[in-house]
Amino acid sequence: MGVKKKITDLDRRLEILLMKGKEDVMERLAEVEVYNEFKPWTPLKLVGLSYLPKQYLNIVQRQLKDKYRNLKVFYIDLFAGSGLNKIGNFPPLLGSPLLVIDCATQANGRFDYMYFVDSSPEYTDALKKRLEILSEFEEYSWIENRYKVITKDANKAADEISEELDKIKYKNCLVFIDPYKWEFKMENLRKMLNLYGDALITLQATLIAKEIGKYIRQGLREKTVNEITEFFGYRENIWRNFNTESKVKNAYIDIIKNYKGYVEDIVVRSGNNFNFKYFMIFTSKRKDPPWKNWIESLKVYVESFSGDLVEHCFNRMLGKEKRLTDIPHEKKTKGNTQKSLEDFNNQ
Repeated sequence: MGVKKKITDLDRRLEILLMKGKEDVMERLAEVEVYNEFKPWTPLKLVGLSYLPKQYLNIVQRQLKDKYRNLKVFYIDLFAGSGLNKIGNFPPLLGSPLLVIDCATQANGRFDYMYFVDSSPEYTDALKKRLEILSEFEEYSWIENRYKVITKDANKAADEISEELDKIKYKNCLVFIDPYKWEFKMENLRKMLNLYGDALITLQATLIAKEIGKYIRQGLREKTVNEITEFFGYRENIWRNFNTESKVKNAYIDIIKNYKGYVEDIVVRSGNNFNFKYFMIFTSKRKDPPWKNWIESLKVYVESFSGDLVEHCFNRMLGKEKRLTDIPHEKKTKGNTQKSLEDFNNQ
C-alpha cells in the first residue's frame, strides 16, 4: 500500500475518533473539560477497538440472539477513563467508552448493558456527565438505563461485575482491558476470560520486560515484585526469566490460551524504528470464530501504521500540510496483504 493511500485510509479512521460530521455532539462532550492525555500512537489502539462493536453485535444478533431469546449482551471496559482523550494540541478524540457506544449505534443489535470502570473519581465524574449528554441526542438515546459507571480499582470492579454476571444464565460479553502496565492481576484476568465471549487486551510487554531486566541487575522494591507476581500469577522464580519482550508476550498469551480457543496479537508501534511498541491481544472462546479472517485483516491494517503517521494525519487535518516525502518511511506490505487491507477498508 502506497503512502498516499495509507494516509487517505487513516484519515478516514481518525475522523471517526474526531466525530467528523457530528461536531455538535463533540462540542457538547468537550464542555466537560477533563481529558486523558496520550501519545500519538494511542489512536491506533482505538482504531482497532472501533471495529469490534459493530462486528461483534452483528454476529451475536445473527447467530445467537435468535437461538437464545433470553441472551444478554454486555460490554465491559475496566480502564475506561474520562470518555475523551487529548494528544498534544490536537482536537479531542473519543475515548474507549464513547467510541464503543458510537460504533455500536451503527450495528444491527445493541449492548443490553455496559460497565465502565476507572479508579479516578475525576475521570468517572467526567464520564458520567458525558454519558448523560450523549443520551440527550436521539441517535444515542438507547444507552439510557443501560450502563453503570464504577469508581473503583479494576481488580475490585472485576469481582463485582463477575458476581453480577454469574446470576445471568445466557450471556455474551465483549471485554476491553487496557492497563497502563501491570495493574490488572492475573486472578481477575481469569475471571474476565471465563466469561463467554471475546476480549481485547493491551499488553505493555516492552515496559514489563525492562522492569524484570532491572530486577535481575539491581533488584526492585518489594511492592513492585509483588505487583509483577500478581500480574503473571507466577512465583518470582518463574517470572524473573521473562526478561525480554517476546518472553513476556509469549508467557502472557500462553496463560490466555488456557481460557480462550483463539488468540491473535497485534503490534502497535510509535514509529518505524520501533523505539516503542506494545501489543493488542484479541481473544475469542471459539477456536475458529466467525470473524477470524476479519481479525487477521485488522492485524495487517494496524501494523501497517505507526504513531508517526498518525501525527502526520492530524497535522494535515489542522492545515499543517507536509510533503509526502517528509513522512517517515512506513512498514511495507507484500503479496496478499494488499488485498487483505483493501478488503478490510471496504467493511
